[in-house]
Amino acid sequence: MLFGISLPLGILGVLELALRVSGGSSIDPVFHSIQDRGVEKWTREPGYANLAGERPHAVDRIACAPRKSEGVTRLVVVGESTAAGFPFYPYLSFGRVVECLLVEEGWQRVEVVNLGKAADSSDRVREVVEAARGLSPDGCLLYCGHNDFQIPYCNELRENSSLLGGLATRLHLVRWLIRKMPSAEVTASQAPRLPSGRLVGDEPFLTELDKKRGERRFRQNMTEMVDALQDSRSAVFLMTQACNLKDFAPSYSAFTKELSEAQRHDYHTGLEAAESRNNDAGQIVDTLQKLVQWDEGVAKTHFLLAQEFERQERSEQARSAYLEALQRDSYPNRANRAFNQVIREVAQESAATLIDVEARLFDVSAGPAPGRDLFLDHCHPNLRATFILAQQVVVALRPWLESRGTPRDPPASGLPDFSAPGLRNWDPWLERLGLDREFLAQRSLPAARLNLLAYLESPTSSGPRELAKLGFQYTLEVAPNNAEARVGMALVAVLEGDRETALEESARAREVAPEIFEKVAALVAGAPVLEQALRSLNLTIDGEGLVPRR
Repeated sequence: MLFGISLPLGILGVLELALRVSGGSSIDPVFHSIQDRGVEKWTREPGYANLAGERPHAVDRIACAPRKSEGVTRLVVVGESTAAGFPFYPYLSFGRVVECLLVEEGWQRVEVVNLGKAADSSDRVREVVEAARGLSPDGCLLYCGHNDFQIPYCNELRENSSLLGGLATRLHLVRWLIRKMPSAEVTASQAPRLPSGRLVGDEPFLTELDKKRGERRFRQNMTEMVDALQDSRSAVFLMTQACNLKDFAPSYSAFTKELSEAQRHDYHTGLEAAESRNNDAGQIVDTLQKLVQWDEGVAKTHFLLAQEFERQERSEQARSAYLEALQRDSYPNRANRAFNQVIREVAQESAATLIDVEARLFDVSAGPAPGRDLFLDHCHPNLRATFILAQQVVVALRPWLESRGTPRDPPASGLPDFSAPGLRNWDPWLERLGLDREFLAQRSLPAARLNLLAYLESPTSSGPRELAKLGFQYTLEVAPNNAEARVGMALVAVLEGDRETALEESARAREVAPEIFEKVAALVAGAPVLEQALRSLNLTIDGEGLVPRR
C-alpha cells in the first residue's frame, strides 16, 4: 500500500521539480522558440512571426537570442500589461522607449527585451523571472502588481480558502492545472456589481483580511523574484505601480461596519447628496467626514471627499483621500498603496534599485493625483506618461551602466524633459521607432473600449465613460474615418443624453462601415444602462444604426 501511494507522489514530485528547473517551461512554456531570419530566438508571443508583416521595423524587442552577443548589456522588462505596452503592444512600451533614449545618449550596446504580458499576476511574473534567467540578463526592470486583485486570482484570497489550498497554489504544477481548467476562464460579467440604484454594497467583495492575504502573496513573490535574479548576478530595478486615482472611481464600495438599516439608508442619502452637490462645499465636506466616522471602509466616500477637497484646492488632503479611496476599494482592480509599500520595503531590504514611478507621476500630474492627463484608463499610461516613465528609468540606469564600464559613444543630443507640460512634439521620437500618431491611434481603441465596457458594467461613476470618450476622440483626431471610434462616440453621446450628436456619429459610422451596427446591437441587450439611455432618447439600435424607436 505504501508503494501504491509513494509512486504517484513520486511522479508528481518529478513533474514539480521539472517545472521549477525549467521555470515552468516543460509543460507550460514561458518562451516559444522561433526562427527569425535564420536565428533562433525566444519570445513570449506565440504569433511573433505574423507581427513582422505590417511594420517589421516597428515591432518592440519582444524576442531575443538565448545567448546575447559579445559586449552587449541585456536588460529584460518583466511584468504585466503596462510593461507589455498596452494598448500599443507590440509596437510601443516604456521599455522600447528606454532603449531608444539610451541609444540617443550614446549607449549603443544596450538591448532592452520586453517580456511583459497582459493579465499576468505576480505568480505568473515570478515564473517568467525564473525562466528569464536562461537569457542571462545583466539587469531586470520589474513592473507588476496591478493584476493581483483581478477576478481570476481573487478566490485564492477568500477568508474561507483553506491553508492547504493556499500552500498548493505555490506549486508550479497546481498553478499550471488551474490555468488549463475551463473554470479559470473568467469574464468581466463576474466582476462585482452594485444593486440597481445603490452606491454602496452590503458586503465587501474582498474583505480587508482578503486584501492582506494578497499583500502577503505579493511580498513573497517579489522577494523570491529579487532573490532569484540576484543569485544569477542580475541587477534588479523595482518599479512602484502608478494608476489613475483622480478620474477612475473605486470599482466596488461596500459597508464594512455593522450599521442598522436606518443608518445605511441615511448613509446612502448623504452620499447621494454629496454626489449631486446640492449643498455648499462646507456642508458637503462635513457630511462626507461624518460618513467616514460611521464607516471609514466605504471607498466611494473617500473618493467624493477627495473630489471636494480638489475643488477647494486643498491639494494635500485631496491626494490623501484619493489614495485612501483606492486602498478601501473592495475590488481594487489596481495595485494599491500597500503594494507600493511592499515594493519599497523589498527594494530596501535587498539593496535593489527603486524606481518610484508613483511618486514621479504624482509630481508631474496636473492635479493633486494622476488622472486622465497621464492615463488612458485605470492604469495604462498614455503617450506622455510612457515617455516620462521611460526617462525616469534611464536616469536610474545611467549610474549602473557607468559602474559596469558599459561602452558609450558621444551622445547624439540632450534629452528634452518629457514631463514639461508644453512638450507635445512626439513625432521625431515616434519616427525613430518607425511609428506615427495615426498608427498608434488605431491601438488606443482597446483602452477606450475597455473604459466603455467598464462603465456599462458599473455606471456608478462617470469616470470610465469620460475616459472612453477621450480615447475615441483621440483616435478620430488622427483617423477621422475609423468606424469603431465613431460608434463609440455615438454610444457615449447616448449615455450623456445628447440625441443630436448620437444620431450624427451613427450616420458617419454607417457611411464608412454599414455592417458595423450588426455587432453593436447585441451590446445593448447585455447593458441595461445603455438600453435605458436609448429609451429616454426614444432611440433604438438595429442593423442600420441608431434610429428613432417606432
